[in-house]
Amino acid sequence: MQKIIDLRKLVPLLIFFCCLTLLCLILPTSSVKAAITYGSENSFNLTTSDISIASLDSTHYVVAYKDLANGGVGTAKVCVISGTTITSCGDDVWFTSGENYVNSVTALDSTHFAVLYNVTGVGSYVVIGNTNGGTTINGYGTAVSVDGTPSSYNSISTLSSTKFVIAYQGDSKAANDRGTAVIGTVPAPGSDSITLGTPVEFN
Repeated sequence: MQKIIDLRKLVPLLIFFCCLTLLCLILPTSSVKAAITYGSENSFNLTTSDISIASLDSTHYVVAYKDLANGGVGTAKVCVISGTTITSCGDDVWFTSGENYVNSVTALDSTHFAVLYNVTGVGSYVVIGNTNGGTTINGYGTAVSVDGTPSSYNSISTLSSTKFVIAYQGDSKAANDRGTAVIGTVPAPGSDSITLGTPVEFN
């Protein structure tokens, strides 16, 4: 004889799982909303575009951008924070002498960062900047050409203190607009010289 299941006995169990599902959906959202607070805005430059930012350590960050008030040169500066307050920023230090765009910056360690940028009509370059551990940028190494033709949609990301990866779109005018990536290395932590590997098309 086939046993008949009383569905009424399953109702409490279904209610329990429904409540559990709702809690999983609601609690994380509420926690995130309660945890986010914002400090006051800090204007680091009045005429900028192509902005990228990277954390150097828990209290310092570097921002790279195109300085429209100075002919569009590539510029970077380091700022320091306390809690949610940006307390001060260092001086603007150019990493290009002419117009650039599509900046992307990444920190290699607490005093070194790499900037990927595109010189208008020429191509992409990458350069290492070094700081004094505060808000002063001491200078830059020698810029290295990433692609000898104009490229766009540049992006850079740190792999380690001596290695990073670059991705970009090739020159669309030359019918070579494929997505391309290349690995860059520095000989030792703290160095500002760069060696690039072989570019590889990924799309």
